[in-house]
Amino acid sequence: MGDFLPPLKPELEELDAIILGTDIKEAIQAASLALDGRAVLHLDKEPLYGQRHATRSLREMNQWAGGKEDLPEILKAHGRGWNLDRCPQLLPAAGDVVDLLIASDASSHVEFKLLNSAYILLSDPASSVAEWIPVPSSKEAIFSSTTLSLLEKRKLMRFLTYMASVDEEGVETEEEAGSFRLWIMKRFGLSARLADIVQYGVLMDGMSSPHTPESLQVQGGKARARSLLQSVGRYGASPFLFPMFGMGDVAQAFCRMAAVHGAIYVMQRQTGEVSEGDKDLWLPETKETLSSKRILAHPDYLKNRGSISKTRKYLCIVPAPDPPKTKDNTEEEGEAQDTLEENQETSEDGAPTVFTLPPTSENTPAVYVLSVGYAVQASPKGWLVLYVSFTSIDDGSDQKDQSIFEHSFREEAALTLSWLEEDIPGEDGSSPVLWSLPKEPLEQIRDLLHRPAFSGAKEEEDDAEMNGENKSSSKE
Repeated sequence: MGDFLPPLKPELEELDAIILGTDIKEAIQAASLALDGRAVLHLDKEPLYGQRHATRSLREMNQWAGGKEDLPEILKAHGRGWNLDRCPQLLPAAGDVVDLLIASDASSHVEFKLLNSAYILLSDPASSVAEWIPVPSSKEAIFSSTTLSLLEKRKLMRFLTYMASVDEEGVETEEEAGSFRLWIMKRFGLSARLADIVQYGVLMDGMSSPHTPESLQVQGGKARARSLLQSVGRYGASPFLFPMFGMGDVAQAFCRMAAVHGAIYVMQRQTGEVSEGDKDLWLPETKETLSSKRILAHPDYLKNRGSISKTRKYLCIVPAPDPPKTKDNTEEEGEAQDTLEENQETSEDGAPTVFTLPPTSENTPAVYVLSVGYAVQASPKGWLVLYVSFTSIDDGSDQKDQSIFEHSFREEAALTLSWLEEDIPGEDGSSPVLWSLPKEPLEQIRDLLHRPAFSGAKEEEDDAEMNGENKSSSKE
C-alpha cells in the first residue's frame, strides 16, 4: 500500500503544527490554529473523522467491535439508517465545546437535540425498595417532584442557590478541599440519597470518564455544577445536548472549519509514535520524515501513555416502544390504524434518555445507560440504541456482565456488541475497578422503556381525566 502513497514532504516544507488524530480536542486545536493563519497538517490513521468519537454505520460498528459476521436480516433491511457512536457523550448547553462551536461558526455544520429525560435508581427511605425516579436538575423540577420530601427539596434548593451565586474564581478554603461528595453532604446536610442525585443524576459524574465516588474533587464539582446551571434554559429545560447523526459530526464540524481556513487533511496515513517535545514525525508507508514547529497528538499516538484504565461498553439494539393508541377500542379498526400511523409519524421516537445506577460502595463507579433513536438519527424508526458504560478491568472476569446484560434484553435485543475502551486516567490517578452489572435494574430499564408513561400515554390519560372532570363540573 505504501508504494502507491505519494510523499507529503515536497508539498509541506514549512509547517507550524502537525496534529495527530481527529478526535474532538485535536479538531478544536486544528480549527484554532488554522483560524489564526497557521500552516497545519492534520493526520489520522483511521478512515473516519472523530477517532474515539467517530460515528459508524451498523455494518462498520459491527465489524469494528468484532460482532458476528452476518447481521440479523431485520437490521440489514434498514441499510444506512444507523449512526452509531463508539463513545456517545452528552454536552452541556453552556459548555466549552458548544461555546467554541458557536464562536468559530462551526455550529452551522452540526445540529443537536435536548436530553429528553433522565432517571436515577434510588432506594425509597421508607420502604428501602429501589425505584427509578426522574432527576430534578432545575428549581422547577425540584418543586414539581413527587418523589422528594419537603425537607429534601429545601436542601437541594439550598445547594442550587449556592452554586448559582458562588464566584467562578473563588479561593479554595481548607473546608472545600477534597471530595466533592463529602463536601456537599457536610456543607448542605445532604443525605447519601441526595448526594447520589446531585453527583450522578444532576452532574452525571463518571459518564464520560471513569470515576469512583470520591474521585470528584470540590473545585471540579463546583465548576461542573455552575456549567450545568448556566446550561438550564439556554435551549430548553434540559442542560444537556446530544448531536444529531452522532458525535462524529462534532469533530467533523471543527475539521471543516480548519480545512476552510487552509489546514491540510490526510486520512488513513500511518505514523510513528511521538513523545512530548518532538518536532519530527516519521511516516513509515512513504519512508519520510516531516518537521514542524510543534506536534500535537492524541494519546493514542504517544510512546509513553502511562497507566491505562478501561471502560466496558455495550451497544444494544432493541425495538422502540409502540406509540400509545389514542382511539377507543370500540372504534372501527381502520380508523384506529390510521390514528396509530399518524402517531408513529409525529411522535419523538427515541429522544435521548439517560438511566443512572449509582455506585453501591466506595470502590465502584456508576453505570450509565443512554437510550437514543430516530429522534437523533441514531437508528431507523421503530428501533432504540442503548449504550451502557462502566469502569472495568481486562482480565476476562467481566464476561459474566455481558451475559447478564444480554439476558436482561434477550427478548427484545436484535444485536448486542461489547468492547473495552481505553481511558487516560485523571490527575487523581484512580485505578480501574470491576463493576458487576446488576440484573434487576437492567430488567427495570427494559420495562421502563416499554411503559406507556415513557412514550406519553400517561399524560394523555391525565388530560382525558381532567377533561372529564371539567365536563362534569360544567354540567353541574
